Amino acid sequence: MKKISVILQTYNEVENVIPIYEEIKKIFDNRLNEYDYEILFTDNHSEDGTIDKIKEICRKDNCVKAIINAKNFRGGSGTNALCNVSGDCVILMASDFQDPPECIYKFVKEWEKGYKIVIGIKKKSETSKVMHFIRGCYYKLMNKITSVEQIEHFTGFGLYDREFLNIINENNGPLPYIRGFVAKYGYKIKKIDFIQPNRKSGVSSNKFFSLFDIAMRGITTYSKTPVRFMELIGVILSIGSFLLGVIGVVLYFFNIFLMNIFTYLLLMIILFFQGICLFCIGMIGEYILCINIRQMNQPIVIEEERINF
Repeated sequence: MKKISVILQTYNEVENVIPIYEEIKKIFDNRLNEYDYEILFTDNHSEDGTIDKIKEICRKDNCVKAIINAKNFRGGSGTNALCNVSGDCVILMASDFQDPPECIYKFVKEWEKGYKIVIGIKKKSETSKVMHFIRGCYYKLMNKITSVEQIEHFTGFGLYDREFLNIINENNGPLPYIRGFVAKYGYKIKKIDFIQPNRKSGVSSNKFFSLFDIAMRGITTYSKTPVRFMELIGVILSIGSFLLGVIGVVLYFFNIFLMNIFTYLLLMIILFFQGICLFCIGMIGEYILCINIRQMNQPIVIEEERINF
């Protein structure tokens, strides 16, 4: 009997963990009863009672496992979970019902047809239309500046065959950008459209800076364009400032120039190069940060407790 693993990432989801568990269990008991399954909760040190709810589920059901992290490791939690499932395929999804559980059945049926990757695509969202638009712009930007065509409105929600899971686990980077991995290394991909509902309850832990971190990880991992753009801007500004300097000197000698030539040159240099230097330093810093994270070889997470392993 083949086995399916389901990974649920949690952080302060006390009102959602039991309903999402019951919904997934119902799907496997009623519609996918020919499969063995495991549900793995990976919790980022919740502080609202979520951990107690997860432990309660684990006591009642040996098919449910849990990894409780010592603190909130954000992106590392899901990566660590991918290394600790035993299924022939794994379904990665959120625990707040914004990744609809009913898609699990559709994913598995496409997997049975031979697709090694089946992913959910948000065609519409009942959440903030502004954020949905911004995400769409980000995907379009990524497709412009990377050589790997990114998948629009794909968040990582999907089913991954064990073969592809092994590719992810062999990656040397501590925080693989799953969306980029699927786009670059994925087998034949089946896309399932869905409408993203609002959270069933609670407040999302994905704030602006966590989303910004994911976005920058994608850019610095899969694009050389920002660095090349900075090089080009540097050349253009260098040539432009030189030409403007020459023009200023010529106008000065013809008594057309109305201000002190040295003041003009100094202001021009400061204004142009201060802005470009700050921009370049920031962008280079992002790349250095990415390299630093990969080279530090630190653990992805520190686990506080494992249950039912």
